[in-house]
Amino acid sequence: MYFTDVGVLYVCDEDRHSAWLSKISASLRNTSERPSFHDDEQVMREYTRRQLTHDYDALNAIIGALETQSDHHIWGVKTSQGRWGPYVFLHWRHSFPVRRRKAFPSWSPLGWCGQVEYAKSRPELSQFCQLEAWRDKTYKPLPWEPKNLGLKSYPSPTVEEDSKRLRLTTPIVTLEFVHIEGTHRNGVYAKVPYSPTLDIFVLPYWDIDCVAELGLEGGSAKLPCIVVMSERLGIFPKFENEMQILILRVHDRYYERIGCLSVDEDSERMFAEDKKGLELMHWLHSPEHGDGRYWLRDGVRTTFLLG
Repeated sequence: MYFTDVGVLYVCDEDRHSAWLSKISASLRNTSERPSFHDDEQVMREYTRRQLTHDYDALNAIIGALETQSDHHIWGVKTSQGRWGPYVFLHWRHSFPVRRRKAFPSWSPLGWCGQVEYAKSRPELSQFCQLEAWRDKTYKPLPWEPKNLGLKSYPSPTVEEDSKRLRLTTPIVTLEFVHIEGTHRNGVYAKVPYSPTLDIFVLPYWDIDCVAELGLEGGSAKLPCIVVMSERLGIFPKFENEMQILILRVHDRYYERIGCLSVDEDSERMFAEDKKGLELMHWLHSPEHGDGRYWLRDGVRTTFLLG
């Protein structure tokens, strides 16, 4: 049951009923039609901007709507079969730091208290990344039908803690993060070695308050990063085609997502310098800086759990 600013909406697996929905009915999908990417993203975008009385209801309050919109999801993250492989809706991000919901996975929007936005591209897994999810007491690669996970409510004695973790096999790259003020938009930037002669500085979309939690005010730190999402624009995609790179924090048995970064159209979020610190212009698509794979040279292909 949803109480919105302009009406009341009841959604279950079979049907939906509403009252006074003239202003929002256009945003609700006709359940006889195949859902689009926009439909599923819009549902999560609208849901995550609302405040819940109890954090443990984060899945309970939306699972009916998710399964009406789409048959396949894992902890609120939609999955479907794409042309080149599975689509996994991990391409969400926060515009500003938010509070963590510890009972839910960090890779799901339900793991955080704050509105999410989505990158504009299709949510395709990178060619470098293999993703497995928990099913039948083990981790299995997608695609399969995640709806059968049985996540009808939470907390529930039938929900296994292992289902909150994804098993990924992908290169882990350690990047330096530096606090920059004055010359550019203030914030903690990822320093990416784009080529032997060029570094780019990208302002991530942080899930956490990185200055407070990582002690980065006026300093720097090195954090593990992974390639997850990518646009299939060629056999060897450049860095700017990597749609989503996750920033991680290390725990004893797993990694936790704490932010993400990508090269996008927002020029205020990035700049480039040569190795002497001289800022460069018009570097983004210049062939003289290589194919964009240089930054992965020190990556170590690793199998690990993302919780």
